[in-house]
Amino acid sequence: MATVRTLQTVATAPTVIQCGPGMLWANVTKPADGDTLAVSGNASGAQDQRIYGPVPFTLSGTFMGATIGESNISYRPTFVDIDIETSTATVEKVLNSEEARCNFALAELTAENLRDSLPGAVGQGPVATLKTVDADPYMSSQYRHTITVGGLRLVQPQCIAFISANRRINLASGPFSYVYVGYNAVSTEGFEAPFSRGGVTVWRASYEQIADVSRTLGDQLFQFTVRSAVSS
Repeated sequence: MATVRTLQTVATAPTVIQCGPGMLWANVTKPADGDTLAVSGNASGAQDQRIYGPVPFTLSGTFMGATIGESNISYRPTFVDIDIETSTATVEKVLNSEEARCNFALAELTAENLRDSLPGAVGQGPVATLKTVDADPYMSSQYRHTITVGGLRLVQPQCIAFISANRRINLASGPFSYVYVGYNAVSTEGFEAPFSRGGVTVWRASYEQIADVSRTLGDQLFQFTVRSAVSS
């Protein structure tokens, strides 16, 4: 008698399916080698690292403003194929290079946010310089926030954090948050801010992670943490 194939039981975990925005923090305090980034959802206590729902949470660094549309993180390795004459197929793949990127669509258009999304550390902005905020001499009760851009400057990598909280309220199990930390991030694509009638002006912020060679091998680009109430 032939073996009867049976359909295996399907295990589903809907709470693992994420629905929520990605948010960006720049100039984050880099976690120590071997540590994970601390992200506080409460003032203190046993649930300090539990983040879910549209509730405020804090961490070191500067919040870059509201995001609209898709934010994404990506990692892409490339390999060198090892071929030999006695085999018709590749016999080994050797890791050749790695590329890690983050992309965000930022919406809160301020001179400060714009400066901080360009290459350089937050508050320093070697590419974009924030001039002193001053009173507008041509209009009382108005203040000018002006950035100036242009000229060769040394760019300092910074640590960034991408956080997406689980938006299920009073979640008893499953992931609470997804936290991505790029250790040495450089803004690589500048910005393009469209202004159109009936549309929201957003600009793209793109970061590429370069290796932090001072960290342990295997932990030099980024870390990705899923915080959950279950151990498996």
